[in-house]
Amino acid sequence: MFAWGDYLTLAQFLEQHASQTGTQEAALRSSISRAYYAAYGLMRRWASQHPGAPFVPTRTGSDHSQLREWLRRSGFTVEAQELERLHKRRKQCDYDDVLSQALNVACQQALLQAEDTLKALGITS
Repeated sequence: MFAWGDYLTLAQFLEQHASQTGTQEAALRSSISRAYYAAYGLMRRWASQHPGAPFVPTRTGSDHSQLREWLRRSGFTVEAQELERLHKRRKQCDYDDVLSQALNVACQQALLQAEDTLKALGITS
């Protein structure tokens, strides 16, 4: 079974060593992307094991929005909003040529968002 928390460790490593890579922007963008996927993967697993009405992944791209909707319906509105913010950051980093926020700041915020959201649900990476 894949350890989704390893993506968060990798994201932190990329953020801390971005300036040493010679590809700082790529490292920071990748860090944000990995932070999202760490949170998403861990939250998806957690939700699929949730007692009562667990989240049932379809193994398609729609799982991203369906997980957020499941979180909202299950009373985890703040966590759903944070995951959605992380998802938007990830999409910007993966698809946009120019970002509206300083990349180093966006990266630090994404890492904190992922960590805090997982902690709020009692998920350890």
